[in-house]
Amino acid sequence: MYQGIAEITATWHDYPDAESLAVEVFLQGCLFNCKYCQNKSLQRIQKGNIQYEDMVKPILLACKRNRTNKIVFVGGEPLLEENGNLDFINKFLKDYKDSFDIMIYTGNNIDYIKNKNINGFTFIKTGLYKHELKQETIKTDDYMIFASTNQELYDTNLKPLSINGVYKFKREENK
Repeated sequence: MYQGIAEITATWHDYPDAESLAVEVFLQGCLFNCKYCQNKSLQRIQKGNIQYEDMVKPILLACKRNRTNKIVFVGGEPLLEENGNLDFINKFLKDYKDSFDIMIYTGNNIDYIKNKNINGFTFIKTGLYKHELKQETIKTDDYMIFASTNQELYDTNLKPLSINGVYKFKREENK
């Protein structure tokens, strides 16, 4: 069972590089119940039986329309087990890791990612937003800053890429 997609949009802001447009997929459902949640309407878990293919089709169509191979999964909580999000993400990663660069925003920590053996993504941002560690979110041509300093970015090998919620883009030098 898969719960479903709440919304699909195009974004430049949420993909961790200086220039890529990405398709952003908002998945419904979250149990963290964060006081300062920016997507409270996506917390509710809806019951349903949505087929995997019915969720994948609009994502692939949005990528084609936006001429991008970049996808960002957000929520709610894209790795929520109770509603099928985690199963959907794992199947999507298995099926499309060679065709797309996939970014996941999760409130879970890196140990959860390791324990659940989630792999096939290009980037994953971990950590709940903490109001007491708040910082202004910014994306420039050189870096991006996450909403709180405890949030960190990892690559496909689970190597940390950011420090205190700041990720500096790597640029290739002109030869």
